[in-house]
Amino acid sequence: MITLSLHEFLVLLGKFFWPLLRVTGFMLVAPIFSDRSITYKLRLILSFSLALLLAPLANINVPFEPFSVATILGAGNELLIGGMLGLGFSIFFGLFITAGQIISMQMGLAMAIMNDPSNGISVAIIGRILLICITLLFLSVDGHIFMVATLKDSMDAIPVGTSVYNLNITALIKMVSWMFAQGLLLSIPAISVMFACNTTFGLLTRISPSLNIFALGFPLTMLLGIMALTATVTRMGDVFFSMSDTLNEHINFLLDIR
Repeated sequence: MITLSLHEFLVLLGKFFWPLLRVTGFMLVAPIFSDRSITYKLRLILSFSLALLLAPLANINVPFEPFSVATILGAGNELLIGGMLGLGFSIFFGLFITAGQIISMQMGLAMAIMNDPSNGISVAIIGRILLICITLLFLSVDGHIFMVATLKDSMDAIPVGTSVYNLNITALIKMVSWMFAQGLLLSIPAISVMFACNTTFGLLTRISPSLNIFALGFPLTMLLGIMALTATVTRMGDVFFSMSDTLNEHINFLLDIR
């Protein structure tokens, strides 16, 4: 009969408890896993399953002392590390939402807002379309497995018990600036088309003041905007793979992996 002392039991429990906290923090923030269509019960099952898989792969020497101040602080630390890793992936998806928001404004659809049931927020309808496209692309190339692999790498790069300040926080700040810059670049075709369209309508108004620009302008603006959006979506695959390489670099920088 196998017997365990209290100390041995707490050591074994700690080897599962600490990865579980990091995985839970990641699940609460990371895209796809934090989708509201995934119930809390299913998210809890996923967290437990991933923690069971990651626990044997992690070198955990942190003692687990129930109800101690050190354990409470350590739990918060692990939740923050997991949350920041998930935030890095959320910023990647936010890039395309930002591009969709800019395109919507240029097309005159800034007021065409729909509720995003996944995140519980309201987003521009074009942003929602781009988000669906990029989510399908991300899943088709096993992006969800890449996120799990990142969690595993974080166990090696930032072992359990290491302070959250060991994360390269500068990488997150750079990722936010990267999100806005790339979102703007992705929407440049639509911006260029809309600028040319509005300039043309301005010249027509000066040439023929009697022209009903409101009756003619909005339908044409919508038509040209849809054409520009089509051109953007058709190149989404190439853009996605290029952005994915950059995302990998940012995640490695966040984990301080050289």
